[in-house]
Amino acid sequence: MTQVGLMLRAGAWLILLGGWVGWAQANAELGWRIITERSLGNCGACHAWQAAPASTSTFAPPLDGVAQRYNAAQLRQWLVDARHLRPDTLMPVFGSLRGLRQPAPNQAVLSADQIDAVVLALEQRLAITRTGPAPMSSAPATPYAASSASAVATTAATSAAAAVATAPTVSPPNPADASGPGSRQSGLAFLSPSLRQMNDDDMANPMSLWVERGQAAWGQTNTGSSCQSCHGALGAMRKAVAQHPKLSPDGKALRNLEDQIGVCRQRQGAPSAQADDTVLALSAALHHAARGEPIAVQAPLARQSAWQAQWQAGADQYQTRQGRMNLSCAHCHDDRVGAQMRGDTISPGHPTGFPIYRLSWQQAGGMDRRLRACYSGVQSAMPEPGSAILRSLELFLKVRANGMPMEGPSVRR
Repeated sequence: MTQVGLMLRAGAWLILLGGWVGWAQANAELGWRIITERSLGNCGACHAWQAAPASTSTFAPPLDGVAQRYNAAQLRQWLVDARHLRPDTLMPVFGSLRGLRQPAPNQAVLSADQIDAVVLALEQRLAITRTGPAPMSSAPATPYAASSASAVATTAATSAAAAVATAPTVSPPNPADASGPGSRQSGLAFLSPSLRQMNDDDMANPMSLWVERGQAAWGQTNTGSSCQSCHGALGAMRKAVAQHPKLSPDGKALRNLEDQIGVCRQRQGAPSAQADDTVLALSAALHHAARGEPIAVQAPLARQSAWQAQWQAGADQYQTRQGRMNLSCAHCHDDRVGAQMRGDTISPGHPTGFPIYRLSWQQAGGMDRRLRACYSGVQSAMPEPGSAILRSLELFLKVRANGMPMEGPSVRR
């Protein structure tokens, strides 16, 4: 080959190499955006990483050094479907819908190209803080599909299965298992100092506006009787507030306090029993009057089997993995109590503080709205407001908190 020919070939290779480097850089930047943006991979919700100083979560191990411990095929398998590496993993399934319950939307979180971009970004942005080999795991590894590299099926079985468990994790006592009300902690114990100060100061607590509105509505009516004319002063309702949800008179459905308020208002002439701002305000006033009253949700003697079936449905739902994140209520509110998920500290989920003013909502809401927000958080199809499964889940949570003092209305992040 002539010298000119060699120079032309070398130039062509340089052009191809330059194009590949540019493609790799662009792909890594895409991967970094997927990792950091909440609407995409949202890795910072669970993982901390020195390459992203704003991420302080402790729900899962930090990502520091992950690309030195695992090769590209192993990292890809963790992202596509980590259940093949560790069946009990809490790692979301990013590249598949197989076996997921009610995912919403009904498509994989990330495409194959997006997963490749994330792997490239992990390999390029290293912040090594961890030393020593990752502990081995005996969990069996199964290839995601027939096209998976054999290295994934063999090497991952001994090393990659530790990716969710290699770093120190928060292991506080589980308040949900405590036997007495004094040994369990409410959500107030997990608020930041500034939020706790806002909550405890009635002048600063935004829920005071709903309490005042509800106190006024208690004695008012457009037609018929007022709440006060039937039930007396708000304080006379303390024990009744603490006993909800209850079965409806026919025993076919559960009613929480807002449901019961809606039914009473409809008797007074309201066009509907559906929850609205007035219902929420009355609930806030009633819960405020019931502060300190122990939660006392019990099965009615005449309908114990129907009540038990409702409670069981809630208990089953609490333990069931949901959505594209493939998490259950128990994974957060039993197994990760005290862990950080972005700016929030995970609480045991005892519903003592409702209704709440949530800063992220800039609005007040009851348990119904908060439970639906959890469905949204795990990217699951959301039940309709007031649906039976939400009431069963509320029943399970209230029974779980029996004996704990009511503390609502309150503030949450």
